[in-house]
Amino acid sequence: MDPMATYAYFCFRRLGILPGKFDALDSNEKAMVIAFVQKWSREARKREKELKHADK
Repeated sequence: MDPMATYAYFCFRRLGILPGKFDALDSNEKAMVIAFVQKWSREARKREKELKHADK
């Protein structure tokens, strides 16, 4: 899947931002949203890993 489509999907599912609205963001705003999504993703993976280790 195209990376921009993945970010647009995340924004739609998690934030309620319609894909057209995401696509209409200027490049600086879109870059910021992408950075936020990437940060969220890293933190979610870290939490998941911590929970796995806590179960052992």
